[in-house]
Amino acid sequence: MSYLYPAFLSHVASAFRSRAPLATHVRDGIEYHKCFLGSEAVDTIAFLIGTTDRNLALVIGRCLDAQAFIFDVASANTRLKDSSDLYKMQEESRIDTVSRGALQPSSGDLLVPTISDGHGISAASLTATVSGGVLTELPVGVFLILTDCYSPTCSIDDLCYSVSCPRRLFQLQNLHNKYKMEDIWSSSSNLLADAADSPTKMKEEDLWWSNTVPIEVKESVSKEEEKRQNAIYDIIKTEKNYVEELKIIQNLYLNPLKESNVIDPNRLEHFTKIVFCNAHDLLAVNTKLFAKLQARQKEQHIVEKIGDIFLSCAADLTCYIEYCGNREYSRNDIALEKSQNPKFREFLANAHVGSGIRAEIKHELDGYLHKPIARMASYLLLLKAIYEKTPLDHPDKILIPEATRAIEKVLAEMNSASGKTMTKIKLLQLSQQFYMGDFDLQLMDPERQMVYEGKVTLKKPTGDVSLVMFLFDHCLVMTRKFQDKKADASTVKGTRYKIYKRPIKYELIAPAAPELKLRPQAMSRTGTTGGYRPQSTYLGGISLSPKTTVNTTNTASSANTGSTAINPAISPLLKESNTLSSISGSRDGISPANSTVTPPVENRLQFSIAVVGRDTGGVYTFQVDTESGRNIWREHIMKLRSKRLLGQNHFDMAQRLVDTWSIGVNPVTSSGRDAEHIIQVGALAPTTPATGTPLTSTKFISVCDVGGRLVVATEVGLFAGPKGSVEDPENYSDQFVQILEKEKITQVECVFEHGHLLVLADKTLYSYSIKLLDHQTEENQKSNIIGEAINFFQVGFALNRTLVCTVRAAQLSSTIKILESVQFGTMKRKHRINFFSRGTNGRNAEVMKLFKEFYIPTEASSIHILKTKLVVGCTKGFEIVDLETLETQALLDPSDDSLDFVLLREDTKPMAIFKTDVDEYFLAYDDLGFFVTRAGQRARPDFLMKWAGSPTSFALFPPYLCAFDPSFICIRSILTGEIAQIVYATGIKSLLFNKDGGYVLGVTTAEDKQSLFRLRLLERERPQVDEAPVVIKEEEEPEAEVHTPDSRKFVNKFLPKSMLAPVNTPSLNASSSFNILSA
Repeated sequence: MSYLYPAFLSHVASAFRSRAPLATHVRDGIEYHKCFLGSEAVDTIAFLIGTTDRNLALVIGRCLDAQAFIFDVASANTRLKDSSDLYKMQEESRIDTVSRGALQPSSGDLLVPTISDGHGISAASLTATVSGGVLTELPVGVFLILTDCYSPTCSIDDLCYSVSCPRRLFQLQNLHNKYKMEDIWSSSSNLLADAADSPTKMKEEDLWWSNTVPIEVKESVSKEEEKRQNAIYDIIKTEKNYVEELKIIQNLYLNPLKESNVIDPNRLEHFTKIVFCNAHDLLAVNTKLFAKLQARQKEQHIVEKIGDIFLSCAADLTCYIEYCGNREYSRNDIALEKSQNPKFREFLANAHVGSGIRAEIKHELDGYLHKPIARMASYLLLLKAIYEKTPLDHPDKILIPEATRAIEKVLAEMNSASGKTMTKIKLLQLSQQFYMGDFDLQLMDPERQMVYEGKVTLKKPTGDVSLVMFLFDHCLVMTRKFQDKKADASTVKGTRYKIYKRPIKYELIAPAAPELKLRPQAMSRTGTTGGYRPQSTYLGGISLSPKTTVNTTNTASSANTGSTAINPAISPLLKESNTLSSISGSRDGISPANSTVTPPVENRLQFSIAVVGRDTGGVYTFQVDTESGRNIWREHIMKLRSKRLLGQNHFDMAQRLVDTWSIGVNPVTSSGRDAEHIIQVGALAPTTPATGTPLTSTKFISVCDVGGRLVVATEVGLFAGPKGSVEDPENYSDQFVQILEKEKITQVECVFEHGHLLVLADKTLYSYSIKLLDHQTEENQKSNIIGEAINFFQVGFALNRTLVCTVRAAQLSSTIKILESVQFGTMKRKHRINFFSRGTNGRNAEVMKLFKEFYIPTEASSIHILKTKLVVGCTKGFEIVDLETLETQALLDPSDDSLDFVLLREDTKPMAIFKTDVDEYFLAYDDLGFFVTRAGQRARPDFLMKWAGSPTSFALFPPYLCAFDPSFICIRSILTGEIAQIVYATGIKSLLFNKDGGYVLGVTTAEDKQSLFRLRLLERERPQVDEAPVVIKEEEEPEAEVHTPDSRKFVNKFLPKSMLAPVNTPSLNASSSFNILSA
């Protein structure tokens, strides 16, 4: 059975279920899913039963309503209306015995046809087992008005005796066959006029090709061709009605609105543009299409072909895409205007008065405006009906599929445009319903999408929290829902959402929800994260340290495929169990000291995500109502995370270059140690050797580049590799040798041009000759002591000199000595420096001479050497020191109120400064970064980069800034501040920054093992030789006008006279000013 019998309610209900235009609608701030408008239900039923009589379709709809197949979303007692009220239908899952597919009916089965998506009545059917001949799962009943005649002898040609026979209308046609048509439409009009005088009036929809052409024409064709001509007649007839309806939109609504004062003149143009969109274009296109169809029909009674006409007009139908994309805006504006404008309501109510419009095409405005969308879908059904009745050798057998494909392409774009519009409307509503506070979700971004939303329960040790969670394309947002009773006319009444927790970026969702080692002394109560988050015991950062390590060349993707490459040993992204809040034998979710949290038994209603970061870091456990709901949340979050990471491929992360270097100690350097002693660099605990050879484990402390050779500082001394080991340490890992045995090393640097190897060990700075790398002789192992009680030092180039700045920092003051490096072993005795009473460890030649010395009354934490200035990071912020005069001034202008967010804080730690190519400086603090001008004033007031984690160091590869957190590397665009890439690992520490080579060397720590990694900027990201200069650079500071010195400016004091080297005394003139960052 390939047709639908409209008299059977079960048939209509089954077809309506497949055809109903289900969508998501919002009423009074409440969102309803899988629902439809009453007018849409009437449209669909009218289409299914093949009528334009909306009253008849409404009556059938109310029969379905009476059996609870259709019901109002707000009230169960409200009957179906041809209006904009919202309705839903029974869930399909309730019909358990119905299965889709082309099934053969068994004995006693009733065959019910379905409506396939966009293709009308399908050959595939629904088969349902019946009992006693009645389908019990769907509404049942017989609608007598639409039944065929019950008389077995009744036919169209030979009607029965009954005056109420449904086929009586066709008898009228046989009485008027004497009319010879000039064209179909005039014949139809005459027939209708005559029918008006008859007891039974003939309706236009009852006219077909077979009862409007001369009898001899009808008898000259086969039954199949007659059906084909009827189908062609149907598409032309309905196109005529559709064009009339488009004209009604123009003549009955649009033009009168423009000529009246119903709408405020200031809003009239915008209102009509939104409500009617490009309806005039649709009228022009379909008028052209109908003219071609009518001209083809006038050529002869038998229409030869029709596919070529639709194929020629298919390109013009693209105007429907814009119309469909605007349809939801139109619907919302009409509803809003009706609720607020009594004149508009009156205008709509009286629109049809005196218009003379036929009752069968009389609708409300919203019904007319919905017609174009329904018409585009009906073309596929109408053309399919013609195609199925067309002979195989007919031209339409080729033309109609081509036209259908063109129309389907337009429909696909219409659906896409409609979906985007629905999303925009939803985002607009949410932007009005959200209490965002300080968070800017950018919901009005043209590319913004809302993927999923729903109710979840956040599991917390202090008590569960009911939330509404939204998954946007760029972040996850947790909110608390409430009813706003104080909303006025200018705000959205009803449901509101207050952001419960800082939005979570998908990039910050860790690739695993790992086991955690929780130590009470290292715990930080988060308050709202659903538990506690662990404090890393390494470098003081927040870290989630898994038992396994990530083995990937790029967090998001490999260089070629862009897919995530993660060690299979890592647990899934989202664990089903509540990781933190179900810890047994502990108080408030904290396990006993040094214990490992064991995940509890799987809860099929819960899922967890591990998030890294300063403000949102922790493990969140959510519970939903069903297991399928949990799976939906997990799938959406994983897809969104993968999508966000997919395009993040700017740096290549090569991890585990070298896990452990087993290096045999050179007898010359062993100093009494067994020559066969093995030192395991990178092993935090010695492994058991196969032989009885003694082992010593040590870890990486610092590295430096000595002419392409990698020098590694460890707890037990220095190790050096051959030339090329900096670029490729993996291939040279078996060629490293120990060159110096020294404990408590904290820093190593090289002044290659002067032959110095500087080593800071136990707060004493030593200078060795770089000859030590090749010849570990007793002579080369002798050193010069540069200074003692030194916390750290920095090497740089300024004032055409190679300078070494040493810092002796205390809580209340810091002494900074600036030394000028000279060729190793060439400085004369008169320039000899000796800060302290002891000598030079046996060497007679000096390697440094004092250039400047000063102190600042605060604790210094970093030094940055510019071309003519020294930037000191201290507890007061960034201080600028002139290297010639030693005048010191705060970098930031205290008179700039826009800098109060950092000037008024005492808990920020300055860490790095970078120069841009637009005379601006980027300042990196431990929690944020921003731009300032040369005068120390705020640049780009709207730009503020807040770090996702707790970075311990930074590296700049224009235009990317790398922030190294112990748990991940966050790579951002320094131009936009957006996250460009996230690289996950554990125990991250950067050791060597090579700007020219475009890479960073560092170590990761997992369990009891360190591994060397290299983060390298991809070749395609590097500026080419013929390209313009890079945007960011660190040299050539311009001349700068600076703010007037104020109370925050302080001057240097004389050092104690016991110091051997003189100290320059700066000017105390308070009215003077100087260039803080000049060349």
